[in-house]
Amino acid sequence: MVTQAKGTKAYLAIQEEGGGYNVDPATPATQKVYFETETLSKSLARNSSAIIRGNRNAVSPTRGNIDITGNFTTELMAGLGTCLYGTMGSIATTANGGSGEVLAAALVAPTAVIDSDNQRMTVTETAHGLALGDVLLVSGLTSPTALNGLYCRVISVTDANHFIVRIPAYVSATFTLGTGSMQKVTTPATTYQHTLKVGSALPSFVIEKGFLDIGQFFKYNGCKFSKMQLEVAASGPQKMTFDLMGGKETVSTTAFAAATDPGKSSFDGLDIAVVEEGGVSLATVSSISGMALDNGLDGATFLLGGGGSRASINDGLLKISGTLKALFQDVTLYNKAINDTTTSLRIAYQRGTGLGTAGNETIEFKIPELLFDVKTPVVDKPGGLWVNLGFTGFYQSSAEASSMQIILKNSQLYL
Repeated sequence: MVTQAKGTKAYLAIQEEGGGYNVDPATPATQKVYFETETLSKSLARNSSAIIRGNRNAVSPTRGNIDITGNFTTELMAGLGTCLYGTMGSIATTANGGSGEVLAAALVAPTAVIDSDNQRMTVTETAHGLALGDVLLVSGLTSPTALNGLYCRVISVTDANHFIVRIPAYVSATFTLGTGSMQKVTTPATTYQHTLKVGSALPSFVIEKGFLDIGQFFKYNGCKFSKMQLEVAASGPQKMTFDLMGGKETVSTTAFAAATDPGKSSFDGLDIAVVEEGGVSLATVSSISGMALDNGLDGATFLLGGGGSRASINDGLLKISGTLKALFQDVTLYNKAINDTTTSLRIAYQRGTGLGTAGNETIEFKIPELLFDVKTPVVDKPGGLWVNLGFTGFYQSSAEASSMQIILKNSQLYL
């Protein structure tokens, strides 16, 4: 019998690189990603030669640059937080009333240097004993107070006396412990809240694609999320697409890591608890199609002597867009478009009680500031008519200080 790889035996796994772009994390600890289809791959173009050699036969081509791009399609799930973080770039994890959390003794005398631009804090603590992936609860700092009450994940361990944690965007650069403390979480609580915003820099990831039935594994380093798109529908799974751009591919017969499983916890259209426009419930919406965040990545960073791989992937300006479809009852929304009235859009999903425990998760997408496109309703059928309004999100003065904000309540301590 001929062996052939089957899609049912394939998997995707992801882990933040932490130590630097295109660099494997020191401790492999990937997380499984549920998906429908994927196209992440390496391609190398062939450049035709114009050399003349006395006949008309084609000349051997030369190699072009290596392009690692693709996407994967999936459903909106409570376990997709890592991908949402990769797209947004900034995360602040706080307590959510869960029980069972146990903390270790506070670090003795930590000092720290904050890199606000790259959303990292390098901590010095003699013989800290921490490992990649550990999470610290920060409390009572004199400065920056924005870190108090946050759970910060260790993304790199430099040596026995230094480690790096990720922090949210736009935290001030002065660290003063004062009477504050940093404590490792030894036993997580049952639920946490993750607030994701547009970051000042995007993290990079290692993503592995495995074919278990033939023992082949493709590892992609330096991956950044270029785009996220959500289809908000009245029923059924809420389709999502994540676009990626990467740095290099490594093929192996062994997996990079045994991926942990966050579980499949999909939201569907019946889980939509509220749709708000301008802070007011909007009960006439049928769908929101193509709600997208595009990071505008610049991957044109091929250097001499770089082997054809990207030397870096640069974050660009965001674009927020989508189209809202609603019953045509009046011209309220149309007038907001005509008058360039800034408004907002919020879509909240809730499973079960919504408290954040397994099976009871919530997720909320908010575009705090947007403008509707002008599009006069048309008569395209004899029955009920709809209004389709495209929109563009932005940030000018909203309290969220972000073009989009996502709040996820689930049972994961870190994303």
